[in-house]
Amino acid sequence: MTDPTVIDTLGKLADNEMGIAWACSDCHRTLGLDLAEAIRRWGRDQVFVKWSAPIKCSGCGSRNVSMRVQAKVPGR
Repeated sequence: MTDPTVIDTLGKLADNEMGIAWACSDCHRTLGLDLAEAIRRWGRDQVFVKWSAPIKCSGCGSRNVSMRVQAKVPGR
């Protein structure tokens, strides 16, 4: 049986108490952009699957930035 919940937008991440983390793939710096700021910039309806956000690393200037979904940890 498949879970019918599809979490594909920034808003649905927030609704499910999840988060995102951004990191530069070149210098490995962690960016300080959280889910709330991403929603403010691009809106709750922004689909994040296969999305390349228009941001760059504040350390090295690279646009080779990856986003990782942070799942809710039970009990926290």
